[in-house]
Amino acid sequence: MKKEILLAKIKKAGIVRKGQFKLRSGITSDLYCDARKLFGDPKLLFAIASTICKMLSKGTTCVAGSGYGGLPFAVTVALIGKIKFSAVRNETKSHGIKKSIEGYVPGTKDRVVIVDDLFTTGSSILDTAKELKKEGTKIIGAIVIINRSKIKKFPIPLQHLFTLEEIID
Repeated sequence: MKKEILLAKIKKAGIVRKGQFKLRSGITSDLYCDARKLFGDPKLLFAIASTICKMLSKGTTCVAGSGYGGLPFAVTVALIGKIKFSAVRNETKSHGIKKSIEGYVPGTKDRVVIVDDLFTTGSSILDTAKELKKEGTKIIGAIVIINRSKIKKFPIPLQHLFTLEEIID
């Protein structure tokens, strides 16, 4: 699907709300981007994940996701791209075998891309990367659906499908 058509479908989904909202980062914003609405539509989820697959660096061996927003997109990318998937917990389990990574646990030979729904400060991507690096994993990038940040330098190569400005225009 062409990016212009995908953008139109995302806009039509009505994911942006106005008001006063506290974001995960603790920042207060007058705009809230509910990107989780996008994975409720299977055709739209497939189109987004297919677009992300085309953005993956050559040699990517695994995609990782965390949180309610990142997991559905990451697992769909893994299915379409036929590559391994890691689910990274926000907090290590306090019971059972106390894992922080579920599914495939990447190692030193893997090249991992983190997939997430939104980018504001990058804290969730950095938290996910921190857990993966405990396994000696090489993080080669991150891809988000919507970048709502003005951050120019980020320690992990970052790509996005759209900016928040593109969504609200």
